[in-house]
Amino acid sequence: MRRIIILPALAGFLMLAPVAAFAWGAIAVDDEKGVSGSGVGYGYVTGEDSEKAAERGALKECRARNKSCKVAITFESCGAYAASANRWGTGEGVTKGAARRIALANCGNEACKLVVSECNE
Repeated sequence: MRRIIILPALAGFLMLAPVAAFAWGAIAVDDEKGVSGSGVGYGYVTGEDSEKAAERGALKECRARNKSCKVAITFESCGAYAASANRWGTGEGVTKGAARRIALANCGNEACKLVVSECNE
């Protein structure tokens, strides 16, 4: 009898779960060697239905203001991009803070600055 009660409750919870929990995001950047982190052009999207849709959306946003955009990272929770004049790094995490820390660590030097971080909400 208990199983019958638990299954409908679980189904109800899943129906109320936010759609973004199953969404994709992406960050695209226009970054060249020698450009400082503050000079990096970028575009991003969140809440897309697929990884490919997120990539297309981020490239479209980036190309609206920049020329040579490439997808830097796709993510299901949160993503971030950090850069310095000679290095860059990306990070994905369950929180924006985690994604930022990972991107800065992957960038790998003290001159790295966070360029952008976003989450699916």
